[in-house]
Amino acid sequence: MIFLVVIDTACFISGVLSSRGSSFQVLEAWRSEQFINITSDYILREVREVLGRPSVKKRHKLTDEEIEGTVSVLDKYSLKVELRQVDPASRDPKDDPVIATAREGGASYIVTWDRDLLDIGEYQGIRILTPKEFLKVLQGKKKE
Repeated sequence: MIFLVVIDTACFISGVLSSRGSSFQVLEAWRSEQFINITSDYILREVREVLGRPSVKKRHKLTDEEIEGTVSVLDKYSLKVELRQVDPASRDPKDDPVIATAREGGASYIVTWDRDLLDIGEYQGIRILTPKEFLKVLQGKKKE
């Protein structure tokens, strides 16, 4: 059984910008096809916007080409869904499209550092976990 998962923007960017830590390990698990990532135009735009912030570009010495390449990889190697309806589900309305992406894609998990999402815990059967918690789920799957 392969999991369908939404890696939220903060987790994705953290894993891209640092080759250490649990966010990076989640991306490595995705790259090695331990799960299928689900994305949407909303998440792709958000990743592009955050990586394109002048402070982020300067600190991490990112070029426009590197940013577009990163977004392109996320788009190409993820299952992309179209958001037909975004219902209010979180106390932060900016998190609702992430939940809608997971719902539309039939995800089992959302992997995030976002406290507003983590406080929900589970939404319509979709578990919301930190990267460390999700890595434990993947480890459990390997033992089966």
